[in-house]
Amino acid sequence: MRHLYLVAMFLFISITPLSALAANAEGAKLDGKVFTGVVGEKGDKKGDPDNFEFVAGKFHSTACDQYGYTSAPYSANMKNEKATTFSSTTKNEAGDTITWSGVVENDKIKGNAIRKTASGKTFKMWFNGTVKKQVG
Repeated sequence: MRHLYLVAMFLFISITPLSALAANAEGAKLDGKVFTGVVGEKGDKKGDPDNFEFVAGKFHSTACDQYGYTSAPYSANMKNEKATTFSSTTKNEAGDTITWSGVVENDKIKGNAIRKTASGKTFKMWFNGTVKKQVG
């Protein structure tokens, strides 16, 4: 009887974290969402038009296309039932990077980004927007 109890406890402990992780990953899924908004440097009241896209496990900022930045993998985690945090680092061929971190809550996106040039200069940025389209 004790052996059966130990096996049951082992299975419960083993399965529970996996199901919790699966629920978190499913809830944190941002793929198919596109937000329209603005991106700007810290201190600026107005930003440039931008679309923030989550497609096939990658994040993309359309305003950064002109500077050669490409889509990059993103990670996402549920913050609560309504909010998902995400992060991604996009790069261009010159070796510059933009590290994005933000939150998607309801139909809104907002966050901060740090652009770092290959020479080491950094620029702090902000972004926000609302959902433009959602597939799936």
